[in-house]
Amino acid sequence: MMTIFSLHKLAVVAQSICILLALSACDRMAESASTDNASVKVSPADAVEHTLDNAFILAVIGKTAEAATAFDVAISSKEFHELPEARRFVALEADGEAEETLGNHANAHALLVRATASSQSDHRAWHDRLTMAYELHDFIDSTHCLTVIARRWPEALKQIPGQSIWMVQASLGDDDKMDALRFDLFDALYEAHWKDARVNPSRAWRELTRMLLARHELAKAKQVAAEVDSTRIALSMRVDKRFDAITTGNPAFDIDRLAAANLEKARSVADRNPDDLESRILVISALLDLTRYEEALRLADETVAMANKGNGPKRFKDFDEHYNWILNDRERALLRLGRVDEAVRELERAARRPEDGGVNVSQAINLGGLYNELGRPSDALAIISNVGEMSPFGRMQLECVQLWASIQLHDVAAVARHMDYMRAHRADAMETWTNALVLAGNDDEAASELIARLRSEHWRSETLENLQDYSEVRHLPLESSFHRQWRAIYARPDVREAIRQLGRVESFRIDPSGA
Repeated sequence: MMTIFSLHKLAVVAQSICILLALSACDRMAESASTDNASVKVSPADAVEHTLDNAFILAVIGKTAEAATAFDVAISSKEFHELPEARRFVALEADGEAEETLGNHANAHALLVRATASSQSDHRAWHDRLTMAYELHDFIDSTHCLTVIARRWPEALKQIPGQSIWMVQASLGDDDKMDALRFDLFDALYEAHWKDARVNPSRAWRELTRMLLARHELAKAKQVAAEVDSTRIALSMRVDKRFDAITTGNPAFDIDRLAAANLEKARSVADRNPDDLESRILVISALLDLTRYEEALRLADETVAMANKGNGPKRFKDFDEHYNWILNDRERALLRLGRVDEAVRELERAARRPEDGGVNVSQAINLGGLYNELGRPSDALAIISNVGEMSPFGRMQLECVQLWASIQLHDVAAVARHMDYMRAHRADAMETWTNALVLAGNDDEAASELIARLRSEHWRSETLENLQDYSEVRHLPLESSFHRQWRAIYARPDVREAIRQLGRVESFRIDPSGA
């Protein structure tokens, strides 16, 4: 079964093969033994051993359902607990694998919880438990598994995509009571010197810094904060009063300087990895952040030219994985430069390309949003009608595109349906939810949600980030109207007072995208 935590179970298979070979040897000895042995009674313990041996053989030859049944019979017997611990561990793990293969995730998870309680457990067993916990949407246990792996086998973190790690902790929801779990995970990742090529860990370090400050551990908080190198994460800390003991007067939180440094760092990485498309995307994104749209467009054009005539896969090792995002960022540059028709065509081209080997989701949703901003709601609904699987966060973006299109089409029933979904799942993307309230004209509720987010330990930094004054950029007419609504909400006395108490608003010479 393919999941975001796809794993190999070589140890179990190897154990099974060894047992099979041993049994073959035993069979040969039995054939030469006296037939008088047939009258010897088999003890209950021997019967359990025999059942386990049979289960392993069935697993090796692909009779998974029969193997699971045999494992269950042996494991449920009272004699099973008398077996050596190593034998019990391997049996529990193998049964868990069989149940997983059969799609019985709850059974598999329960078995793997027992397996990982053994002193024999290794990172493979904990990975398997993590996989099943995630499949069951048990994000508390998923977080626990990640924490254990980070503490005991930090090298094994390389097998787990950083996006998956972030998704697990984000799925804990916005309840501040979950901070204890998050603290353990982020602290374990920090001590493991966790890095991921596709995920900047700065957001995790910001949250760990916040929690360390709440625990009055200033020295370690400063150490962790020093690892923050994302421009926007650093900005969110600078405008949040909780971090003043670290950020005030600290040159590391000079946002203009950090943004320029990140551009130079991205260029250095790209120079060292000329066949890596993702490193080029980092340079383009840094240029867009600094509102250097012409330069971003030139680099995107150069990359597209290098990929023309089918040369992309030959020129870039990660072409299939990342080329969509070159086109996506090229669209952003074109739009900022006022070349709207070209921007639309570029995003349409990106949306037609597969994503992760399946139906495109990201660019299709982005294109749906652009169509809405252009007053083309029917086109918005058409482009997102056949998108593939997505994360809970992605589903909220999809619902928002559908909501805005339905509002423009005056489809009252559809508006109510999308609002109901987004209200029930608002913790998956709180900013998207408050945007939906503004789109629907619920300004009073939007203001209340904004204040609640400001008062939340979990959401405050990102909310303050969204409230800052950024560089003036070109907006489409409907987009401008939406921003005017938000500015009116920000100007309300109760909102202004909440901002004054908890943070501050500053001006930054960077692009407002993502804010």
